[in-house]
Amino acid sequence: MSETNLLIAAVLLLMAGLLLYARRRSKSLSGFLVSERSLGGVVSAFTYSTAAVSAGLFIGGAGFAYTYGWAGATYQLGALSGIFLTWLLIAPRVRKMASAVGALSTPNFLAERFECPSFRTVTSALTIVFVLPMIVVQFRGAGLLFENYLGLDYERSVIVFGLLVGLFTALGGNFAVSYLSTILGTLMVIGSVACIGSGLSQVGGLQNMNAQLAARDANFVRFVGRVPWPVWWDLLVIFGLAQFSNPHLIPRFFSLRDSQAVRLALPLSMFINCLWVCAAVLIGLVARVQYPGLSSGDQAMPVFMRSLSPAVSSLILIALVSAIFTTIGTLLLAVGSNISHDLIKGLFWSGLSERGELWLTRLAIVVVGAIGFSFSLLDLPLITLINSFAIGAFILILGLPLIMGIFFRRATKEAALTSAIGGSVLYLVWKYFLVSRTGIGEMIASLVIIIPTSMIVSWLTRQAK
Repeated sequence: MSETNLLIAAVLLLMAGLLLYARRRSKSLSGFLVSERSLGGVVSAFTYSTAAVSAGLFIGGAGFAYTYGWAGATYQLGALSGIFLTWLLIAPRVRKMASAVGALSTPNFLAERFECPSFRTVTSALTIVFVLPMIVVQFRGAGLLFENYLGLDYERSVIVFGLLVGLFTALGGNFAVSYLSTILGTLMVIGSVACIGSGLSQVGGLQNMNAQLAARDANFVRFVGRVPWPVWWDLLVIFGLAQFSNPHLIPRFFSLRDSQAVRLALPLSMFINCLWVCAAVLIGLVARVQYPGLSSGDQAMPVFMRSLSPAVSSLILIALVSAIFTTIGTLLLAVGSNISHDLIKGLFWSGLSERGELWLTRLAIVVVGAIGFSFSLLDLPLITLINSFAIGAFILILGLPLIMGIFFRRATKEAALTSAIGGSVLYLVWKYFLVSRTGIGEMIASLVIIIPTSMIVSWLTRQAK
């Protein structure tokens, strides 16, 4: 049996054991969705990090570094800064306030803060619309990994993987996803260290690699280089603000046990993400030095993996699939709670029992997961279009209202709705119609307009009251 098959078998056995453990602790809705607010700093750091990173960093991030050199990596400073500030300033407040109001979902939390049930409905509906394409893209990534690295049939592997992640999440809930994220995240850490060591040895060390990059093109070793300024700034801002805006990341703070867990999670999360970013960037840069003629930056990761030993290559593959698995799991938990807790119970069926809501959440997770992997088997350009819009839109739909809610006591529900609805519309219009005309990125433009607009709306509505 190959190293890959052995690792897959070990992971499946691990998942079975985690399900048995998690099922005993997920009999209540709070246990299923937020682990009874009992997770420590280590588990929370790994769950947050694996949910935030996915395989996109190691494939897309490496490809961007391959294309632009170090300039294709410097925007990641936004992500790392965002992670630091999120754990330092936002996570402690969100944990405390969510526990006080008993919030089980982000729309529920924000609606309680702004005393606005309609905000819960609006943000839940928008979250469902934009999360589904994110799930589809993750399933596509998993299918391509299985097809390109293991030679498996794309459709069959997506179906099996989709059923596995859907049933695992529906049965085990947040406990199962969180502990699996911790174990598989550890594998990602080991794999990243192996990638960094192997990559640097191939090019004769960091200094020699930079010399070879500069010899090919001096822009490869410059801070921004050939990356268009509007793109670079937009990526910097989006990746920074996304760390506390994505719907599957905010609930990670609901599960924290206490302030000590937050203090432990901060340095650990920073270490994990710094390591993963360094690994992804070095993969792209090493591939640029070793294989300068690739037709696309997306080929950097596959080509680099073929240069590794079978054992290390298998470990990296499992790590990539694990990242996708845990990201989909947290996305399914978020959208499942939105459907059952925020829309069905919050809007249509207020008398629904906790047991009924728990089973409805599980059913929603399975159904959304099935829709996700079914759509990933089809060529639907609209899915890709919506997904490209989703990450930035969530900054305006959830991120800014969250900042208003936890830092500004006098912020009003009208200001939050202005950001969620008006901001997402403005972002869409600017992205597809005004970037080329103005040369200003859609995220920067939307924030410059929406932040003062929301402040004015908040001031006017306070005066009216």
